[in-house]
Amino acid sequence: MFAYNLSIIISMDPLIHSQNCSNCGTGFIGKFCYNCGQKKIELKDRSLKAFTVHFIEEFFTFDSKFYRSMKSLLFKPGFLTLEYISGRFVRYISPLKMYLFTSLISLFILLNIDPDQYTGLMEPRDEDDIFQMSITPIMESKDMSENEFKEKFNESVNDLTAISIFFIMIGFTLILKLLYINKHIYYVEHLVFTLHFFTMVLIFFTIGALLSELEPDVMNFFLFLIPCVYLFIAIKKVYHIRWIWSVLTSALLSLAYIILLTIWSYGIIMVAALRA
Repeated sequence: MFAYNLSIIISMDPLIHSQNCSNCGTGFIGKFCYNCGQKKIELKDRSLKAFTVHFIEEFFTFDSKFYRSMKSLLFKPGFLTLEYISGRFVRYISPLKMYLFTSLISLFILLNIDPDQYTGLMEPRDEDDIFQMSITPIMESKDMSENEFKEKFNESVNDLTAISIFFIMIGFTLILKLLYINKHIYYVEHLVFTLHFFTMVLIFFTIGALLSELEPDVMNFFLFLIPCVYLFIAIKKVYHIRWIWSVLTSALLSLAYIILLTIWSYGIIMVAALRA
């Protein structure tokens, strides 16, 4: 009886009998909306089978997009950016979604590898270390023990890291815009390049952090050298300039990247110390 009544209710569903798209309100031509592409809802779409099939299609579509996007990003510097700004972006994950997804995974791994940033900065003690010279006076000016300060400092560093990196990307994109100001390239296109590049920076940084557990000095290799090489190849691919200009431009951008990263690191440490 229940199944019979439910089938009657479903058959009376206004969405099934509507001649307008439930997504945008445009009239149907055939089974699909010509404005947004959504399929007309039919009685069979309310079945458990249709629900399951739709879920599987969505899951594997995302999976294939993710795999295709990451493969291109990792092994073809600049290719994904060129595809996106050329209008061929349906097959790939959007640059912002890729960056946010990567940053969440990266932050999770980094926090589990080394949640105590304070000890890494303050040990071993060195009177000439610029970070220790900056943190110690701030800590001494606060009415708390070193353990209390360390706990609050680590919390602040973790909170600031994920948010503040956007300021680096904004600065990097502005530098790109200034370098190519005569090329009439949209700011958003530079931003796409920046998002893809810094997604790779996060990946390199995470790999470096994992390997630094075995070899402490390997971090500089993954944080500075490899990103600069990747940047050179991506610049040559995306901006279609001669080798000499590719070298000069990537050298300037690499220098800007290193300066921005240094300022960012020092800024996070100082703000975290002041907030502790």
